[in-house]
Amino acid sequence: MRSFPLHTADRIRAAVPATGRAAWPEGGGFVALFDAQTGAVTAVLEDEHHLSDLRTAAAGAVCARALSRPDATRATVLGTGRQAELQARALTLVRPV
Repeated sequence: MRSFPLHTADRIRAAVPATGRAAWPEGGGFVALFDAQTGAVTAVLEDEHHLSDLRTAAAGAVCARALSRPDATRATVLGTGRQAELQARALTLVRPV
């Protein structure tokens, strides 16, 4: 079994004090990944909603796996757009739908 190094992550957004507005569009910013043992920065990922959308879909899939019957083969996704698509794709990773 392959093991991966432990990391921590922080989502960061900046605001411009003079305007009080965010420097990025709503949901934007970046995620910094840190080595959990040394604290060294190992990656910086720009987030223009995509990482947030993936995180939301992954959380939905984890809930579906925990709350659905193990033999479930059908699911319903209510909604449209990118989030509905990602929710449906994430479901296929935890159930044979």
